[in-house]
Amino acid sequence: MPLDPEDAARRAYIGVSRATLVKADDKPKMQELTVRARFGEQWTNIEHWQPYGVTSVPLEPKDGQEAEVLIAYLGGSPDHPIALGVADRRHRPKDMKPGDIAFHDHRGQITTFTKDGITHKTPMTITHNTTDKDGNVTSSVVQEPSGKVTIRNKGGATITMDGPNITTKPGGGGKLVMDGDVNVKGDLTGAKTIAGQAMTSGGAAVRTV
Repeated sequence: MPLDPEDAARRAYIGVSRATLVKADDKPKMQELTVRARFGEQWTNIEHWQPYGVTSVPLEPKDGQEAEVLIAYLGGSPDHPIALGVADRRHRPKDMKPGDIAFHDHRGQITTFTKDGITHKTPMTITHNTTDKDGNVTSSVVQEPSGKVTIRNKGGATITMDGPNITTKPGGGGKLVMDGDVNVKGDLTGAKTIAGQAMTSGGAAVRTV
């Protein structure tokens, strides 16, 4: 097949181009975008390629500002465009240091990897769950914006830190076991029996039975 210089030039010209996002459809196995491309053309069902293990749903336009899309035309053909990436100038964190990494959204939530370690910031509740192979939650740590922290396991045992207070509660039929010496610097109240290791409370001996 003889080389067509005009066709080759056309394919090279349209190989990669910019577009702006109209909307994203996250229901298909490969996310699909609707974009506004060259000359204002609106293209639909553009496959959005995302790396394994990382996925996101880009935001739609608002107040005349839009996310931007990099479009590649496979083989230089306008019949098969794909989205290589979506960038959003409205919300990208800035002024990071070389080597830093960040995962973020538009809600003020951000996880950063820096030379000093990993930091997660959010104005919302954080929930850490572990699950069994069937997806059932076996333990959880819930951190609320108020500062309240609740640790719970599948047996119903809980530890709650709320303000200056720490509350521990065994699950049904469970016990609170402290194996070792216990030094109580404040008052010890509400105990029916105290047994086992030596205990002190506020500098005074507490009777053990």
